[in-house]
This record gives sequence, structure tokens and C-alpha cells, in this order.
Amino acid sequence: MSNRKYRASIARGLEAALARATRQSWDAEADRVIVFSDLHRGQGDHADDFRVCAETYRRAITFYFDAGYRLVTLGDAEELWESWPGKVVPTYRDLLDLENRFHTAAGGRFFKIWGNHDDLWQYPEQVVRHLVPIYGELDVVEGLDVTMTAARTVLGRIFLVHGHQGTGSSDRWGGISRRFVRWVWRPIQRLFKVSLNTPATDFEIRDKHDRAMYEWAAGRNDLVLIAGHTHNPVFVSKPNIESLERVQDSLSATPDGGATAEQLDLEISWARDEASTDGDEDRARPRSCYFNSGCCCFRNGDITGIEIADGEIRLVRWTTEDTNPDERIIEARDLATIFAGLGS
Repeated sequence: MSNRKYRASIARGLEAALARATRQSWDAEADRVIVFSDLHRGQGDHADDFRVCAETYRRAITFYFDAGYRLVTLGDAEELWESWPGKVVPTYRDLLDLENRFHTAAGGRFFKIWGNHDDLWQYPEQVVRHLVPIYGELDVVEGLDVTMTAARTVLGRIFLVHGHQGTGSSDRWGGISRRFVRWVWRPIQRLFKVSLNTPATDFEIRDKHDRAMYEWAAGRNDLVLIAGHTHNPVFVSKPNIESLERVQDSLSATPDGGATAEQLDLEISWARDEASTDGDEDRARPRSCYFNSGCCCFRNGDITGIEIADGEIRLVRWTTEDTNPDERIIEARDLATIFAGLGS
């Protein structure tokens, strides 16, 4: 598929998902929200990409609960292409119980959005069967269309969605892809102890998809898009170089991480080139319309997410070594400024 057709397909998928999204209203000054995506929780074996990040995630959501945040899991929380829900849910029951604290807190502080790898949750009967015994009554939605206010004045809209909408393998042909991963790829993973979460491990696919999501949001001029799916932390429409370099350094020190670290060289070089706009009159500075939460299954145990709190939007990273939550913030921008720049 050509880039033009690919972008058009993604745009149609996102537009349709926005029309179906659940509406919310949040106060930029009073409400605090953390967005995590792409945990890919499995069943604890070698095919489980989340298990090295489980303790980091536990520490992070414990902090956020105590600090009064709302929790949004932005799709692919469970890896249901590779494992059955009956295997995944018991494996991480303790973490689901921690998430349930947000759900049962006063006012309800938990929002669960389904992605392509956990699209089983779009069916209410599956939610009732596997999740309701833990969370109680729970609506798993495709997206959130959030109106952000401050001092009773509307600042703008934020659209939260996983981001797979419009893709062939993940959206239109999801059933076929699930069967391949479950019955063909999963046995290979278990045998050779390897993992694969495209587009996370394919730079060209990741770049192509991030650009398609950015161009859709930039073309609308009326909202901020927060997505996942690509596993690539993006802040103000640009990849975050610091997070990529940290993952690269960690992988370079591991026996089986060299190839992935070398692959990141190309991505980091591209990200630096995108960030270097000074003196380049031919390159338009990107609009502040696209953010990506990254993922919670980096092979070095790090997790990344997007915070909306205290009138700001922030890219955060929790690592296996850090114990000081104050060190989590990588970048932050004023929300009012972000919204003001959408049409510029």
C-alpha cells in the first residue's frame, strides 16, 4: 500500500473511532490523569513481553493511586493474540487488583480502552466473563473524546485511542492475524525465547504509522491526539530521543540485545534529524497535536506514559533503577499553550 493510501486508511479509521468515542470532561487544573498503553501482559512465559516491566508498572500505579490520579490503559493491556484470557488474567491478578483500586475509588478513576491485541474486550460478554469478577461493572471502550476545561473555560479536546484503527492486519483483518499469532507465532516464541510486537520492532512501520496519526490530527486543527500502538514515545509530535537512547544503552549491555540496539541507531538518527529544524526553511515545524504514550514492555524494564496534571501534559518514564518519583518527568508543556498552537 502506498503511503498516500495508508495515510488515508488510517485517517478513515481514526475519524470513525472518534465518532464512536465516549465523551468525558476533565478539569486541567483539578484532575490528574496517567495514560499507559501497550503492556502486552501474557501468561508469564518467554513469550510474555511484559514480565520484565511488571515490577516497574506496579511501583508506578501505586504512586499514581496514592497521588489521586486517574488511570487510563490505552489498549493492548492484555496480549490476547498470543494467550487466552483464562491464562493472562490469573497471571497478573495482583496488578489487576491494583488497577481495580482506581475503578472502585470515589468517582471512578479507571478507564480501560481496547486495542488490537486485546480487542476481545470490545465484546461485553467477554468482559463479563473475564473482567467483571475482578473489576465489577466495567465498560471497556474504543476511545475517549475529552473536553478539557480550566476555570470553567474550554481549553480544547483530547482524543485518546489505541491507534490501530484503519490498519489491515490490526483492524480489517484482525481475526486472521490473531489466529496466526496464537497458533503459529506463539509456539515459535516459546521455543526460541524471542518476542515480537510490531510495529515496535520495525522502525519503518513505526515511523510510517506515527506520521499517519500525526497528519490526521494536524489536518483537523481542533484536537490533540494521544495514542499508543507504535510503542514509540512521542511528545509534541516528535520522538523522544532520551527514552530511545536509554533503551539502546540498556540493550547494548545484554547478550541478546545487540541487534535491537543497532536497529535503534537508525531511529535515533532520524529522531535527531526531525528535532533539528533550526536553519531549515524547507521543513515545517510540526504542530503540537500528536502524543504517544510509548509502551510498558520495553525489554530493559522501562515503561513510558503521558500525564495530564496541574495544567500540563508530560511525557514520563519509570525505570527499573529509579526510586524517586520526582525523576519520572522527561518533558512537560503547558496545556493551554498546546491547545493555542493547534491551528498555527
